[in-house]
Amino acid sequence: MVALATAGQPAFRVDGIEKELPPPSYTVETLAELAHRHPAHEFALIVGGDSLGELHQWHQPQRLVAQAGLIAVPRPGAARVSGVELAARLGLPAEAVRLQLVDCPQVEIASRDIRARAKAGRSIRFLLPRGVEEFVRERSLYRGN
Repeated sequence: MVALATAGQPAFRVDGIEKELPPPSYTVETLAELAHRHPAHEFALIVGGDSLGELHQWHQPQRLVAQAGLIAVPRPGAARVSGVELAARLGLPAEAVRLQLVDCPQVEIASRDIRARAKAGRSIRFLLPRGVEEFVRERSLYRGN
């Protein structure tokens, strides 16, 4: 679905790295493998502002913020979390968290809402790129048993 979503966008490249790693899939392990494969690169993780507020509950969040800078995109209804606040939640010094808050229009589309709509048989048109929408519909994804 990521390949379908980014088709025709030359700035994006889909990497199947997570398929190669043993399950379960954790962001911190993906970042570690990326750093191993591309040691000269610096990585940043783009997250929604709602996810940023829950980052302390992720798998090995202290290790995650040590491996990558964070770019947080605001989400409707989600409180803005500063780097100082996030560091405190993680029990780290403020300088350990490299956080950039992006100022951009907020889009009120959440993946959980799209999955719920698909499960209920409701339209997901215009909520996803057309290719992804067709993929979900053709395979009856999220429809349950």
